[in-house]
Amino acid sequence: FPQLKEEENEKVVNSSFVCDVNVEDGQVFPAGAEFVKSWRVKNNGNCSWPEDTRLTFVAGDRMPAFDGAALSYSVGTVTVGEEVDVSAYDLKAPDVSGKYVSYWRLSDGYKPFGTSKWCE
Repeated sequence: FPQLKEEENEKVVNSSFVCDVNVEDGQVFPAGAEFVKSWRVKNNGNCSWPEDTRLTFVAGDRMPAFDGAALSYSVGTVTVGEEVDVSAYDLKAPDVSGKYVSYWRLSDGYKPFGTSKWCE
């Protein structure tokens, strides 16, 4: 099938991963240790992210620090080309040793965008 050409003025909300900010992949925590995971991301779309942009848990092991821990966190507006740190709070290393992976994505309030971010 031929590739469809995007409309010249179609808004594309997108993000790209820049780096892990504070917890590297594969980091080992003591059982029950509470932590925050942060990623640096860049708005590589062609429009600003809307005010209601959120970082949202989408799959894997949530690793909540307490019952009722949030499943998403506010990010807000980010302009084209801007880099911003986004964070998943209220995380806690499980009490049983093993490999755990938590997957997160940005959402514009209607649908996820950009690549998945993970905490492993």
